[in-house]
Amino acid sequence: MKISHAFLGASVLFAVLASGVTTLARVEPPLPVLINSRHIETKLEKQHRHPTPEKPVYYFPISGGFLQRGPAVAGEEPLTFKETWPLLRKALASQGYLMATKDSPTPTLILTLHWGAMNPDRVESQLRMSDGEESEPESAGEEILNMREMLILTGGARNYDSHLQFERDVAMDRASEDRYFVIITAYDMAAAMEPKRRKKHLWNTILSVPSARTSLAASIGPMLTAGASSIGRNQERPTEVDIALPQGRVDIGTPIVVDHPTESAPKRR
Repeated sequence: MKISHAFLGASVLFAVLASGVTTLARVEPPLPVLINSRHIETKLEKQHRHPTPEKPVYYFPISGGFLQRGPAVAGEEPLTFKETWPLLRKALASQGYLMATKDSPTPTLILTLHWGAMNPDRVESQLRMSDGEESEPESAGEEILNMREMLILTGGARNYDSHLQFERDVAMDRASEDRYFVIITAYDMAAAMEPKRRKKHLWNTILSVPSARTSLAASIGPMLTAGASSIGRNQERPTEVDIALPQGRVDIGTPIVVDHPTESAPKRR
């Protein structure tokens, strides 16, 4: 006696579900948060001590808002300042950076805050013969027009100049991914208040994650949690911290049999 595959599959499914609700958990691989933090104006380091929650430093915030760099991905919703500010403020406060108020000490820093998405701008490239004539490439070539910008985001400019091949390969791999990011940039408040309004760039901290398996809304909180301790610090090389993504769950209830309606013959006109 032959048993159809459809009947066999339905029997197995019914046997699994007959006992009631079944939960299927989906285990996601960790998401790597890339932390790229460095000092710019090293001559001013002694004037700007690194804060602690016990000995805070006060800042004046400027929101740069959501940024989209490179080709946009359909369906991605930009986050507003109202959605991101509580997370940013909490991460900064955990490290001793407090927003200045009318009752606080005079701020010594201006912090500009940006968040958004940056994607490689890919174009197909053609191999060319030595005399300048186009030849048929054996495999499709590709060029990233905004590679320099991607390398700056991921801290790969320093790794790319390394004499070690594996460091250059890592830098290229990171810069070739679609990424979400948070950028915190610090400027000297005293210089900005001078008559000449000088802009002294003290440090910047850039946090980013590959965007393929997540969204900006889901990843911005974990990014700030993973990278908070690096805000304002000077790192020789970018570092990665793995964070767990929320696990998906499917609850399957008691099966219900639904009869197929009888097919009727199409009416002739």
